[in-house]
Amino acid sequence: MRRELFYLATLVAAIFLISSTPSFAADKITISSTNPTAFDIDYVAAKDKGFFAKENLDVEPTYMTPDLV
Repeated sequence: MRRELFYLATLVAAIFLISSTPSFAADKITISSTNPTAFDIDYVAAKDKGFFAKENLDVEPTYMTPDLV
C-alpha cells in the first residue's frame, strides 16, 4: 500500500515538473515556395487579416529555384 502511494506521488510530482517547464516558440518563420502561385493564397489571406501579427509572428515568404525546394 505504501509503495503504491509512493509511486503515485512520484508520478504526480513528475507530471507537475514536466508540465511547468516553459516552452519557446519561433518568432520568425520562413515559408519556402518555388514561385508565387494560387497555392500561396492562404499565406496572403492570413497576413492581410493580421493572423500572424496577432500571434507575434514574423512570416516571410522565400521563393527558390525548383532545384532547391
